Amino acid sequence: MENNIKNFKNIFAEDIVSQAFAHARVNLIGEHTDYTGGYVLPSLLPYKTFVYISENRNPTYAVYSEFFKEKIEFNDFMKSKSNEWVDYVKGCLFVFFDENEKIKNTYVNIYLESDIPMGRGISSSSALCVATLKALNKFFGTSFSDKHIAILAQKVERNYIGVSGGIMDQMVSSIGIQGKAFFLDCLSLKYELLEIPSNWQFCLIDSAVQR
Repeated sequence: MENNIKNFKNIFAEDIVSQAFAHARVNLIGEHTDYTGGYVLPSLLPYKTFVYISENRNPTYAVYSEFFKEKIEFNDFMKSKSNEWVDYVKGCLFVFFDENEKIKNTYVNIYLESDIPMGRGISSSSALCVATLKALNKFFGTSFSDKHIAILAQKVERNYIGVSGGIMDQMVSSIGIQGKAFFLDCLSLKYELLEIPSNWQFCLIDSAVQR
């Protein structure tokens, strides 16, 4: 955390105004039923993505990824041709500003840091979207609920990125509590947090099989 604050200051020459994080997830029961409106039972993993934001005094958006060691600046929300990681941040800004017309001309610096393994089926992209939207929510004081943040994060992935996924990943990442199971009706979005017996242990295996 202290390193992130120091790095943010070194990269953007500004102090952090808002910050948020979101977890990766594992689905215990109900695989491939979330996008058909079924029941699922995911739970959070200890891996997290952190997002830090300050105002950018220049008329540009600046995003730095600690993982990629790369800073990207842009002035519009057009997707990149190579579907880069920054597209998820662009999508979050696009969807967030679409619901907040009055703040469209406010530019920000965004710093990303994560220990979530990418491409391993534990929802690194959803965690990125949820954390970014939560940090924007705090920065602009828009008071969106965690459920609404999840809905916006799904819009980013479906409408902007073009991934036809369900709502499970975003809901558990935004609302779930580590150490509890998250029972979700993906049609009504009603949910219940369930205790996981303390003597239960789950084994996660990275099969390295590409979907």
